[in-house]
Amino acid sequence: MPFNGKDTGVLSDNIPNFFVPAGFVFSIWGIIYVLQFMFAFFQARKEATGADYVQRTGPWLIVANGANIAWIFAWHWEQVPLSLAFMLVIFTGLLLQYLRLGIGLPGKQVSKAEKWFVHVPTSVYLGWISVAMVANVTAVLVKAGVPSFDEAAVTWTVLLLIIVGLLGCLMLLTRRDVAYVLVFEWALFGIALKQAATAAIATTAWISMAAIAAVLVLVAIKARRK
Repeated sequence: MPFNGKDTGVLSDNIPNFFVPAGFVFSIWGIIYVLQFMFAFFQARKEATGADYVQRTGPWLIVANGANIAWIFAWHWEQVPLSLAFMLVIFTGLLLQYLRLGIGLPGKQVSKAEKWFVHVPTSVYLGWISVAMVANVTAVLVKAGVPSFDEAAVTWTVLLLIIVGLLGCLMLLTRRDVAYVLVFEWALFGIALKQAATAAIATTAWISMAAIAAVLVLVAIKARRK
């Protein structure tokens, strides 16, 4: 999203690191904003007054969105360490909201409307922030010129991609949260394309994508048999 005459993806490219995906991946913000609008509309209905999900959401979404606005200013004015602080606040707020809503927990029953207007927006938002936070931490380390990180950048990135893949598989196995892991797939796809010239990173990204996809298929088959 262009702001202060600068695009989010372009600014990421200005801090060279292997965890940055292709520029088109950042278009996911458009989807996130649409989903958040849907969430806000759903909560604003008269019928939603006193609803359980409203009580469970509490102030955490407000905290996350407020920090998101602050992050945009910090990032677009190239205050990278400060942007990480705001990113941590966004992540914490969304994680608390996610846990309080009990998204994907076995036995958790919600209406289709609540799933699509509350759970999916929360999952997609948290999924992207989970990836963005890793990228933000990496950007801070690169910007700070940490020697050990710079010298082993490829190794660190491979490890991070493996962690992302494992986390995606874990979320499917424990929460069956498809919306959350599809964001991971999108980010990994963008990283694989962007870093195609670095075989170790591109290959790891593709393998992580394949692992998540395989677990997704297994979970879907298991769900159909029930």
